[in-house]
Amino acid sequence: MKILCIANNLEGNYDGIGKHARIVGHEFESMGNQVDYCTGTTWNKSKIGKMQSFQMCNAFLSATWKMMISDYDYIVIEYPFAEYNPFILLFHWIMFFLSRFTKTKVAFSMHEYDRVTSLRRTIIKGFLPFCDVLFVSEEKYFRELSKYCDKMFVRTISSQGLPYTEGLKDTKEKTSYCYFGLVNRSKAFLEMLNAWDVFNKEGKFTLDVVSISDLAEYKLDSHKNVTYHYKLADREAGAVLSKDVFSIIPVVPSIGFNNSSFVSSIQCGCIPIGKFNNDLSALDFIVKCNSYELNDFVKALYDSQNLSDDSVKTCIDHALEFGKNFSVHKTAEMMINGFKAYENKHKK
Repeated sequence: MKILCIANNLEGNYDGIGKHARIVGHEFESMGNQVDYCTGTTWNKSKIGKMQSFQMCNAFLSATWKMMISDYDYIVIEYPFAEYNPFILLFHWIMFFLSRFTKTKVAFSMHEYDRVTSLRRTIIKGFLPFCDVLFVSEEKYFRELSKYCDKMFVRTISSQGLPYTEGLKDTKEKTSYCYFGLVNRSKAFLEMLNAWDVFNKEGKFTLDVVSISDLAEYKLDSHKNVTYHYKLADREAGAVLSKDVFSIIPVVPSIGFNNSSFVSSIQCGCIPIGKFNNDLSALDFIVKCNSYELNDFVKALYDSQNLSDDSVKTCIDHALEFGKNFSVHKTAEMMINGFKAYENKHKK
């Protein structure tokens, strides 16, 4: 199978969706498929710059040209992009129209929907009628989005490729916590720090913050036992998470299957703390936070310390086992199976 992937910020670790596209694309190749890429770099632009950028419009133009001169079976669009420019839809519509002549199928791989802005939802709804296949992370989207694209398949959001450091499970300290991921408006990061100050007023606990975000405004040095690990390589980041017991994941409004910080944390043997959606709230290895209000957040942190040593070991084992569901290979396999299922239905 010959696949062309369109994704924003494909290189580096600046964009979780871009990195996802890259590592899943590599897995496609290891499965015997040919993969090419079209991308634009916008991670270093301001919000206004991302609105005005035409990087991804150019990526669609490049993809359209490649499609016209080469035989691609599928074009996969990994969305949302960091770029906000709504003119992207025009270039997508042109590509889709021309794909009817080249017999190329267009697949839309959606990473976020509940937490995106109304503008992004409008753009998503503008994409979907002009796609052959839609990949989502949860079945709950079937009812709402089926009127826009009825060929819908579930695929997991794979981890960010952080390698778990074997042998650290028995040496983890119950007093160790971590935060992994970008810091942006979808994270209650300041609320986490405020709760940490109350919880750790005696300085008994440690918090590793692993991120590529510029956190100077948060003055992390003023918070007890908070260590900032900036722009670590995957192996280094995996080693930090692997040695910590708990992972604080303050995702707004709640943590779902599509959250890569959650997936990466459990694959490194961390017990996640946060507000979970209905699909995850029944898991037996999490520490629930009712809200990110100060009292609720502090209570969740204290609840983590109330776990017995045996419970901690059991939770870590269950987290590692559950994390196997989000391997890069499984994500790629589910997408390939989705392509095949679409083709079988289309033949009928």
